[in-house]
Amino acid sequence: MFKNIPPLKITAFFCVFLLSTFLFIIPLKIIAQGFLPIDDALRHAAKVISGHNWNEILLLSDKFKMDSHPGWHNILGLVHNLTGCNQLGLVVFPVVVLFFISSFIPLLFLSLPEVWFFTLLVTPALSTSFIRRLLFGRPYIFTITVLYCLCFLWPKLKEDKLNLRVFCLFIALICACVWIHGAWYMFLLFPACLFLSGEYRAGLRLTYATLIGTLLGAVFTGHPFIFLQQNLTQAWLVFATTPAIQRAYELRPFKNEISTIIIMLGILFWGYQRKAWNFKRINNPVFLLSVTGWLISFFCKRLWWEWGIPALCVWLAQEFQFFYQKMLGRFSLAQVALSRLIITIVLVIVVYFNLTSNQRYRWIDPVTVKFKSYGQAQYLKLLPEPGGIIYSDTMNVFYQTFFRYPQASWRYLLGFEPSWMPLEDLKTYRGILQTSFSDSAYLPWVKKIRWEDRLIINRPKNEPPRIPGLVWEYIPEEIWVGKLPRRYK
Repeated sequence: MFKNIPPLKITAFFCVFLLSTFLFIIPLKIIAQGFLPIDDALRHAAKVISGHNWNEILLLSDKFKMDSHPGWHNILGLVHNLTGCNQLGLVVFPVVVLFFISSFIPLLFLSLPEVWFFTLLVTPALSTSFIRRLLFGRPYIFTITVLYCLCFLWPKLKEDKLNLRVFCLFIALICACVWIHGAWYMFLLFPACLFLSGEYRAGLRLTYATLIGTLLGAVFTGHPFIFLQQNLTQAWLVFATTPAIQRAYELRPFKNEISTIIIMLGILFWGYQRKAWNFKRINNPVFLLSVTGWLISFFCKRLWWEWGIPALCVWLAQEFQFFYQKMLGRFSLAQVALSRLIITIVLVIVVYFNLTSNQRYRWIDPVTVKFKSYGQAQYLKLLPEPGGIIYSDTMNVFYQTFFRYPQASWRYLLGFEPSWMPLEDLKTYRGILQTSFSDSAYLPWVKKIRWEDRLIINRPKNEPPRIPGLVWEYIPEEIWVGKLPRRYK
């Protein structure tokens, strides 16, 4: 059936088919080894199963009035309604699908798609966390996918005549990101890099697309002004009023690996040695976005993981493709086809075993192990009574408890972001962190606890809490549950 198709087209088809097949198999293999995300993927799935709004799940500050990820919860709700899957299925689904699409989309834009797998091999040297974060099943992975599209397609916006299809595509993609993920203000980074690189026409057009897409995405939430304001409020509370050491791990400053600079300089020097140097190789918005993400990561590491590294991966893939094409240009068509087949097969095998290897149990998170006894029936009686509140000093308690009991009738004081807590309780929480979890720092919460409430903290078995006014029971592994003595019932 392929006799009328040129050999190189057959080779390209086979390469894309093989690469995409393994991009689907890799997350399934990792999940089969016991991997499960430990944070937001759990609460997104549990929220859909619960059928409740956040004010029915958490004790909230009056600054937060609506869901921050309405689109994502609508999508998961649709999957749940169509398949009837439980909360575990609603975690596995986005882990597999988001990893696949985020890794597959670049294949469509590269004339030699196998270089993307070589980029995936190099990426751990840039950040040991990036590939792992692509398996967290969270909406930011969709934003990374859209960023790939922007990085590959932006040159279409600098043509004399506006490419209306690309312009509308960018509007649609940004609209979807805002509706699904929020953080709309981050999309201003790419137009800024276009202006910095001198691509004023493309920068202006992408700015228009960003503004239109943002407004449309906000409209689809049903409460556009509240949604846009709430996004800014959360960013302000996290970065302007919270000490860096008290932020969520991914929102803290990043100690950048020097390997990033070494790799970037090494590739540029390699091109210079091969007389392939061109100033546009660094004076382009994709490279500048990677540098911008790297610099801003000294303030917040997520900017590097979600904007800097994806942009750098696109830049690296284009660099690798440039040199790969030069190398293949020395061979005949038959030799090119055979070489590509061999290289693709080798890359697929190496990437597969490199990413799925469970060496040192890297796909078994300690948090998952710590809460393995938590869902057993004999410990359920230790959790809050109907209408109770869970007080805790760690978000892991919320993620793990809410995931296991999404339809429980209790609520949580600390959820997925401390800034969403009532102000008085936020002060107590910050005091606990500032005093390194000293027992006395919990007393403002103890004074508020009722019989139906619980205080749940992580401590080793041989270090029981000595917080006055509560009796404690232990759940393996390293979980202590405190409640009022029975005489105060």
